[in-house]
Formats: sequence, C-alpha cells, structure tokens
Amino acid sequence: MASNSAINPSVDILDGISLHDLQETLTDRYSKKVAINYSALKDVLASLRRSKGWQPANTSIVHLSADPDSGGQQRFQSMLGHSGFSCEAVGYRETYVSLPPGRTPAEVNSKPVASFAARLAYIAGMMVKYVNVSTPQVLFVTHAFELCDPLTHLNLHFSKPTFGLAYFSSLLDHRWKAVGLLDGKLGIPFFDLDVHSRALIGIDLSSAATLSTDRSQAFTRY
Repeated sequence: MASNSAINPSVDILDGISLHDLQETLTDRYSKKVAINYSALKDVLASLRRSKGWQPANTSIVHLSADPDSGGQQRFQSMLGHSGFSCEAVGYRETYVSLPPGRTPAEVNSKPVASFAARLAYIAGMMVKYVNVSTPQVLFVTHAFELCDPLTHLNLHFSKPTFGLAYFSSLLDHRWKAVGLLDGKLGIPFFDLDVHSRALIGIDLSSAATLSTDRSQAFTRY
C-alpha cells in the first residue's frame, strides 16, 4: 500500500470479507443469487466522493481472503483488476477470528468467522504519519464495528474528518447505528450505498429500513 500512496493519499479500501458475507446474507434472504457489480461500485464510490467534496481516489484496494489454489478466486481477482481495483490477498486461514483460549475448531463446531477489522485498523493508524504533511482521504467499505473507535480517534488528528465509512446502511452492524453514525454523532463521514443498491446488487434495499430497525431492537442486549 505504501508504494501506491501519494503525498496526499486518497484511497478506497474495500473489506472483501464484509462484501462477500453481504452477498451470502442477501442470497439467503431473497432465495436468489446476489452478487456485487464491482464496476458499478467503483463508479458509485467516485460519485459519493464528489458529493462530499472529497478528491478522487488515487488507488482502490480490495482486501481478500483467498485460497491460492482456487481457480475461481484467481478469476475473481482478475475481474477486480479489470474493474479498476488492486487486490491484497491473504490466505483465508489467516483471517479467522481467534477461538476462545484453549478451544479447538472441533470443540467450537461452527463455521470459522473471518474478519479484516484488525488489518484495516492498522492501515488507518498508519495514516497518522501524514498529520503534519497533508490530509489523507481514506474511505473504508466495510460493516465492521471494530473500526468505530480507530476512525473516531484518527479523525481528531486532522483539521477535518478524513476517514470515512461506506456501506449499505440497512446492513451495517447494528452498533454503528446505536452510537450515532447515521446521525453524524461520531464525526465519521458516512457514504450510504443503500440508495445505489439496485445498481450495485440488483435489489432495492430502501425497504429494508424497517427490518434493520427491528434487528437493532432485537440486539439491544448484545
């Protein structure tokens, strides 16, 4: 990433795990195959940047959890390249969330949970080196709530909020809404993809607001 960052870095960083899981969630919910149109996503992110007065991204990177022996995943990475994205692929086992101490996968007996949250938080933290040089404009495409505190605190280092979040508001981790992301209470610029959902995934998610609210209420003790 450092080699792609200009003195005034303007970067889109996509959480491939978050986007993959979104596809699976919607495929189950609507009983039909749902896939993200990445070419359209590239254009939407550029449009959203313009709407908030941000500079165009000088690089767009998708972080992927990958099996190097999978031909399908190699083709997927090639597609992302043709859509204007760079790929940062790591072995899928490296992305698994740690099990409770002393537990083995057999004992847990569930599908491993994968996350790029720690990796993305590290990348965000590295941007502090620009605090006395320039103002980076970094847009994270993820639903992961683990980035809440890092992005909130990092924005305090610059003269204006410079670390933003883009995702489908109806599919965010419910805690983002509970702490006021959508109400502007965190100082994190939010770029809502819901209004572009038909172009991006072929489904209008605007009607999902009620479902999302119901889910947030159901998780109030979580």
